[in-house]
Amino acid sequence: MRLPSDLLSVLIEHDAFRVCRLMRAAEFASFCKERNVNIDVTRLRRFERLGVFRPMMRIYKSDLTVKLERTADGLRHLGALEDGETWAGETRVEMAQFDPTTHYAANWREHGLIWAPGQGDWLHASSIDAEPQRHEAYYSRFQIYPLAHVVSALTLHVHLELAALPDGTVDPDWGHSLVAQCGDLAADTVRSFQTVHNDQTKAALAQVLANRFYFKTQSDGRRTTISQFQDWDWYDYARSWRPDSVLAAFEIDEEASKWSYERVDLDWSHVDPIAKWYSLARFVAVEKRKRLKGDALHALTIREMAEMFRLFHREAFGQDLKPLGEVGVHVIVRIPDVDPEDDPLRALEFVANDFGVNAKPQLVLFVEGETEQTVLPILYERLWSAPASRFGIEILSLGGVDNAAGGREAPFSAMWRLVDYLHHHQTMAFVLLDNEGLASRNVKNGLAKANSVHSRDRKATRRDMIKIWRTSFEFENFSDTELAGTLNRLAGKDCFARADLAHCRASMRAGPKKGQPLATLERLYAERTGDRLCKPDLGRLLVDLVFSATTRRKPENRPISRFLQRVGDRASLNHQPSTHEYWELNQASGYLGSLRPAGRVRKRKSAKQRRRG
Repeated sequence: MRLPSDLLSVLIEHDAFRVCRLMRAAEFASFCKERNVNIDVTRLRRFERLGVFRPMMRIYKSDLTVKLERTADGLRHLGALEDGETWAGETRVEMAQFDPTTHYAANWREHGLIWAPGQGDWLHASSIDAEPQRHEAYYSRFQIYPLAHVVSALTLHVHLELAALPDGTVDPDWGHSLVAQCGDLAADTVRSFQTVHNDQTKAALAQVLANRFYFKTQSDGRRTTISQFQDWDWYDYARSWRPDSVLAAFEIDEEASKWSYERVDLDWSHVDPIAKWYSLARFVAVEKRKRLKGDALHALTIREMAEMFRLFHREAFGQDLKPLGEVGVHVIVRIPDVDPEDDPLRALEFVANDFGVNAKPQLVLFVEGETEQTVLPILYERLWSAPASRFGIEILSLGGVDNAAGGREAPFSAMWRLVDYLHHHQTMAFVLLDNEGLASRNVKNGLAKANSVHSRDRKATRRDMIKIWRTSFEFENFSDTELAGTLNRLAGKDCFARADLAHCRASMRAGPKKGQPLATLERLYAERTGDRLCKPDLGRLLVDLVFSATTRRKPENRPISRFLQRVGDRASLNHQPSTHEYWELNQASGYLGSLRPAGRVRKRKSAKQRRRG
């Protein structure tokens, strides 16, 4: 692989000024400083004179005669006066202005006004410093790659304490030895960079490849940002693009292409302070990446080069190279083990699990209605001084038992597919319901027996993930005396006695009888007060009672507290898989759903086969 002897022709032929435009010296210096490469325009020119680092191209602004027409509003610009053109009107001599586009580059090249430094002689080279206003140097953003190496090699870091003696005076021999050593080092370093360096060739190659592949690097794995151009369609360009001319211009064979990618990849991983986070950083929005600073922003440009080289190798030679960050590394467990290009959502899920930033709940607790949805978060806060979400628990109201149980024609309950889907994504699903309607038939028994539609080895859930109160939340956690007192507080008067609640409890346990409606709390409250019972308000008062000093029952001894403790423990132990392999093991473990008999047989057979092997 080598730098083309006529780089300008290659740049013009490949329209290489479009997607990643070239930058003037001042803009390029600012671009580099933002990326911790300490450079300015003066030093760039000094490097150019030494021949250790050159602009990608230089232009000379010649004088241009323009035609003018005087109107009522002043002088109107009518364009340049062409050679041999007759014009009787006013004219003015101006300095031509260059626009770094393919059209301008081709036109100026015909007139000898543009040059690739280091490639042959140029008529205007001698006036660069004498007429700086007529000269402009242009750089590619990818030239930060070779420039960083030059700046590092030619920047000396001195430990000044070496110049001082213990008595506070200057060591007279220090300066002489330093000057001699620095002079020799500088001369050797400059000579080593004066030949065409491979890093310069890689930067030029990246500029040529940018039209085809740069937009591919501007992606968060799910969306790719592609700019719009008035006179150019990237999709048409990409469909018609072929690698042959690039391979010929840079004399690239398969081994050279692979070596270039691996070299840039190694340099990227060395520069990037967050290289170990690449598996996660690749999914960050493109606009957010631009907020990086210093070395991380510098590494982003190098990473884009590496990505383009890898894509180029795939298109040119039909082979995939090692993923970014894996060059020179022995990978024991690849996280994620799903290719982000094939399934970015799945890959992102595993990566987020690996870094512990997946925001999905570890466990969803389905409850009957507003009372539980109001009470349970308060209980978590007061029992363990933390919200339920701190344990990875999301509490969802089903809006009534009927919504959970379904009808008589749904023996597996209306929740079957939802619970199975959550378990397929390793979010545990617990169900907590009052014993009403078809809750026992369709949820406690039916749902527990339902087979998974996502896994042939397990059922949709486990019996110990379903909790149906014998009667209701209120009656199973509070005594008749406690309920009567709380209802009196809610009503603001004494109209409920212990016997009233005992009657309700007996009615709930006996179940509905023909012609006799259940004696529920709602019915009792309406009969005694004439008002509708607000169960969330009742729930808040009952929670206060749980932690009241007047009750002898400890908060943690109530059934709801023990249930919530079990839910919290299961949520904490529900470690999310970081690879597809671990996910498959979890699905077949019986942890998320009881194993089906066929699944047990298969597991036993496979174990015997492994022992035979």
